[in-house]
Amino acid sequence: ADIESDLDSCPPARQLRASLLSYAAGELFQPRTRVEIPQVRALFRDLTLTEKLGARVIRATSAQSGYGAALMLDGDASTMWHTVWGEGAPGFPHEVVIGFDRSAKLGGVLLLPRQDGNRNGWIRDCEIYVSEDGEEWGAPVSKVRLSRDAPEKEIRFSTPAAGRFLKLVALAPFDDQPFASLAELSVLSPEPERS
Repeated sequence: ADIESDLDSCPPARQLRASLLSYAAGELFQPRTRVEIPQVRALFRDLTLTEKLGARVIRATSAQSGYGAALMLDGDASTMWHTVWGEGAPGFPHEVVIGFDRSAKLGGVLLLPRQDGNRNGWIRDCEIYVSEDGEEWGAPVSKVRLSRDAPEKEIRFSTPAAGRFLKLVALAPFDDQPFASLAELSVLSPEPERS
């Protein structure tokens, strides 16, 4: 519902806005959960660069049935990629290669850990690679240690990288389990130059 524009000609929207503002300003409004800005952004996004580039999973070294790597690109924080678990589950590292419809300059990635309250598979250490052909990867454009919490992680490359393929290599977990998981991966444009 649009409760910001053209309120004079839409009494229901005007009343809904007034009711919400009144409730938020009143004594009954006592939120118990803190919501971080990245969590809100994950809910309300314009078409992302990931979608504009036609991102799709080319391959993943491991995926549990029903938890394929394509779920990390579906825009739904309640779904996730999860590597195989159980007896004989392959250990780290785990890789996912993503292809784009065209080459683009990438400034970084956003990684959203699984959001179901379970920390199994949260990635601690990872590397990001960018390639033009999906065969030659060179050195990682970023190697990071992630924080052990649920909010989305923004990883900016020190120098923008151009390519048609991106590879996420999960190197290590926070515990001694052999599996990895990720709710969402989004690519970022390079930051605009400042004048």
